[in-house]
Amino acid sequence: VNANRKARGRGPLTRDATIDAAARGHACDMAAKSHLTHDGNGGPKRRIKKAGCKARLTGEAIAMGQRNAPEVVKAWMDSP
Repeated sequence: VNANRKARGRGPLTRDATIDAAARGHACDMAAKSHLTHDGNGGPKRRIKKAGCKARLTGEAIAMGQRNAPEVVKAWMDSP
């Protein structure tokens, strides 16, 4: 992701343990329900806020059908 950001003149993103925990919880919830959705647990903004993060801007990318993380990133970068 950061290599793609750098190629476009953007600064790097950094990991945040609070957001990682919220994302992992959402991923586990989706897996348990066999349902891919942005809306589970109140949506990404609510999940991040509930986890205790005070982010000004939020976004979320979920994927299905790719075999590995590089394929997910490629599909994400190729999307409109």
